[in-house]
Amino acid sequence: MLFLYSTWVPLVVIAVVSVLITRPAHKLYVTYISVLGLIISVFTTSIVTDVLKNFFGRHRPDFLARCVPRAGVPRDVLVLAKDVCTTDDLPRLMDGFRTTPLGHSSLSFAGLFFLSLWLSGQLAVTRPQAGAFRWAVTFLPTLGAALIALSRTEDYRHHFIDVFVGLCIGLLFATWLYLRLFPSPTESASYEPRLLNVEEIEANYAPVEEV
Repeated sequence: MLFLYSTWVPLVVIAVVSVLITRPAHKLYVTYISVLGLIISVFTTSIVTDVLKNFFGRHRPDFLARCVPRAGVPRDVLVLAKDVCTTDDLPRLMDGFRTTPLGHSSLSFAGLFFLSLWLSGQLAVTRPQAGAFRWAVTFLPTLGAALIALSRTEDYRHHFIDVFVGLCIGLLFATWLYLRLFPSPTESASYEPRLLNVEEIEANYAPVEEV
């Protein structure tokens, strides 16, 4: 379900919006660049999240229930899980060390915040004539990402810091990938990929003849 919300939903929205509002001459290219940026954002975030989970090795809040420590383990002495855990479910135990960062948080923001940035550029929300409706549309994906991330704390399997670290990772890669491919949403031609803007500037450039 996570990849459905973080990847497939943004892909469908990008495809539909590109068909409806993109200039005919650039529909295919804009769609291609947009989909490429989204996929790279999500998959790069996924790899970094998995690496950091294994690197930090932080306990989940329900780690003791996974470990099932043997009776008589002292509470004020540092012990190793391999010495005190009695559970036979080793995969579940090992997963108890992979709480930070939260994958649902990082991946949902990598995909849905990228979609928010993309919509803000395509709908030109910073123009004076842009109404509140456009702002609301661009904010919805980010709100969805936040709800997905916060929902993972309800079952006591993640700390709030896990949500925050995952959020930062997702925002970082979504913003970086978007600004690599598109201008800032505050710029006038925010709806066109950077490469198209450069090509149009070069096509309209007329050098001054030397006297």
